Amino acid sequence: MKTLVHTRCAAVLAALEKHECAVIFTEPVDHVALGLPDYPSIVKHPMDLGTVAKKLENNEYDLGGPSQFVTDVQLTFHNCLAYNPVGTDARQMGEIMLRELKQKWIASGF
Repeated sequence: MKTLVHTRCAAVLAALEKHECAVIFTEPVDHVALGLPDYPSIVKHPMDLGTVAKKLENNEYDLGGPSQFVTDVQLTFHNCLAYNPVGTDARQMGEIMLRELKQKWIASGF
């Protein structure tokens, strides 16, 4: 049986995944395929919405609760901001998604 916290986290995640900017955040960054050799030296703790979804599905946030969930989602977008320079499309998408997270998180009742 899913808890209220799980249900709310899943709803926030689903709303984020539907956003047009989410497309670059749905799976781990393949820095080799993308030709980003410096990515691992800048992004020490990679995270993406697909990984968050798997962790949620596997009840990995049950112990850490909603704060661990939101920390992982924020990490997804903060990694984007850390790697991509101001003014780039990817950076702007990360900024938009951080704002979306804040709005969805508040709207969810957390």
